[in-house]
Amino acid sequence: MSTSEPSTADIVSGLMNQCTVGSLATQMADSDASPRPYVSLVTVARVGETSMAMLLSGLAKHTQNLAKCPAVSLLLCEETSPDSDPMAAPRATLMGQIVRLPHEDDMNVRDAFLQKHPNSRMVAGFGDFFFHVMHIEECHVIAGFGRIETLSSSCLRV
Repeated sequence: MSTSEPSTADIVSGLMNQCTVGSLATQMADSDASPRPYVSLVTVARVGETSMAMLLSGLAKHTQNLAKCPAVSLLLCEETSPDSDPMAAPRATLMGQIVRLPHEDDMNVRDAFLQKHPNSRMVAGFGDFFFHVMHIEECHVIAGFGRIETLSSSCLRV
């Protein structure tokens, strides 16, 4: 009996379900002349087949950047042990648009996020923190040596 390897779509879905942090890339808000990327570490939680939630402070540089350009990339990586090669681990770059949810419309996202990140409950009540949802349009997956694919978000499933 042979076991088949998971599809790249299954790998992305697994990363979206399992990862608690990711690297968020935004475009610097003050870079009118020459666009510059800005990458920061954010906590994440999957909130749908093609969306990820983040709890972001209005004071953070990435949040200021989002006000000018909502296009983002989010890198999710499988956690590795210190003695393993991180370049051999599955990873996915999710690309799409992000929107800030008003406090009165964030209950479902709030519940899903805080279930995954209970330590964020206190800051979730601060006035300058808002839940943001990234709507994924496509993802670039590296699933191992020679297993590289770009997928439409329509391939993703919970």
